[in-house]
Amino acid sequence: MSQRAQCAKKCASITLVSLVLVVLGYFSTGEGSSSLTILSLAAGGGHTCALLSDGTVRCWGGNVDGRLGNGTTTDSFIPVQVVTISSARETTAGLSYGCALLGNSTVQCWGDNSFGQLGNGTKDNSSVPVIVTGISAAVVIASGEFHACVVLQDGTVRCWGRNKEGQLGDGTTTDSSVAVTVPMITSAVAIAVGSDHTCALLRDSMVMCWGANGSGQLGNGTMTNSLVPMEVRGLSSTVSIGAGAGHTCALLADGSVKCWGGESNWSARKWE
Repeated sequence: MSQRAQCAKKCASITLVSLVLVVLGYFSTGEGSSSLTILSLAAGGGHTCALLSDGTVRCWGGNVDGRLGNGTTTDSFIPVQVVTISSARETTAGLSYGCALLGNSTVQCWGDNSFGQLGNGTKDNSSVPVIVTGISAAVVIASGEFHACVVLQDGTVRCWGRNKEGQLGDGTTTDSSVAVTVPMITSAVAIAVGSDHTCALLRDSMVMCWGANGSGQLGNGTMTNSLVPMEVRGLSSTVSIGAGAGHTCALLADGSVKCWGGESNWSARKWE
């Protein structure tokens, strides 16, 4: 089993309840900033980040590639502040990197950049946030293992990073260190990013997915990868979506949930 696979599998065993208790304990004692409220949490591969009520982001865990965003590569067992981030609206965590959607609708990312997942036109790691090139009107962000995507104000979707399975949706399998436009998507309201696939919820409640499909996670009745968006079959009145390693789920307006795809065998995964 690869080191990254071991890390990801171990991470999956951590319960959200214990994570919340630890973080709340830190921020409610004299050790943290007691006046701050945790708005959301994002868990990656060996690190976790919290968005706080003052617009800052704090991360903790492994930091060999700068994924904590504090200007160092030193692991931290307590939350450390991501430098230069003061107006975050959302934060996400990929396998070995993090991103934040800021109040001015731009995006900044930090950490591992092996596949261009920081979106700044390079493949150099960064222990401090860097601006994602060409994004100025983002409203939603999501991160996968090595790629990230945003929904823009005009309903289009842009993605960057690894593209071996077509998860960027631009019709190629070429990695991109800058954001590329996903074709055929003009009315997205939400985005979900799995390990190697991506899905968008459209304004008319339709869901479209692209990328890896070895477990049927694209929901189009096949197990063939797709380099461009494909409509998920059998859905109506979808209100939200979520993506895992090899499966996808949709919450419907009647409160029911539908899922498709299968289990991902972490022990057999390879990062090439």
